[in-house]
Amino acid sequence: MLKLLRNVFSTVGVLVREDGQQIMWKYIEELHKLQEKEGLRLGNKLKMAHIQWRNQKMKVNLAAQLFSSSVADALEYSEKELKYPQFTGSAATVQFLRTIDAAFDVLNSRNPLGRGHKAPIKPATKHRAIGILLEAESLLRGLKVKGKDNKLVPLHATQKKTPICGFIACGRSVIGIYEDLMASALYCKVRLNHIARRQTDKIKEGKVVRRKLTKLIHFYGD
Repeated sequence: MLKLLRNVFSTVGVLVREDGQQIMWKYIEELHKLQEKEGLRLGNKLKMAHIQWRNQKMKVNLAAQLFSSSVADALEYSEKELKYPQFTGSAATVQFLRTIDAAFDVLNSRNPLGRGHKAPIKPATKHRAIGILLEAESLLRGLKVKGKDNKLVPLHATQKKTPICGFIACGRSVIGIYEDLMASALYCKVRLNHIARRQTDKIKEGKVVRRKLTKLIHFYGD
């Protein structure tokens, strides 16, 4: 979904939010030009491969590095601190990148020790995680593009709707799975002593196998 959303964003060029503010691909290109000109990167991994993504369109990391808080921070810094005119009006694009980045981290969270947006969904983090997913859904539902007659139409009603519907479906699914598991308390059936017992049994089996192999080696070696 992340790659498809990047493809649509780049191809369309301009996405219009529900409040009328524009999310523009040109800011990504301008940031790349600035960093190439200055010979440094403003704390992000943006490079030519992210702009000309069609040559490597199957690489998820290129899309993930594009929809990142680091790129959003660089755009914001270029507009507010450096006052570069080519970044004027990039606030909506900055928020778009941050929202998608946060939602992707929540959907991709799998490490029980993860922190921030990458922390697993659990009672202590559920309100934050679900809030991020619902915010992303609201943003994606409200996106519009210019149609053939130059009138704005909802992006989810066009042929380019796949990443929009896909992201929303993923978010809804994760929320539903979490709520179902918590309601049925299935997570309680996974107990540490049961896991520890199984690991102990595997270790014992391994020791028995090693002893038998050692005896065979000595027998045939002699």
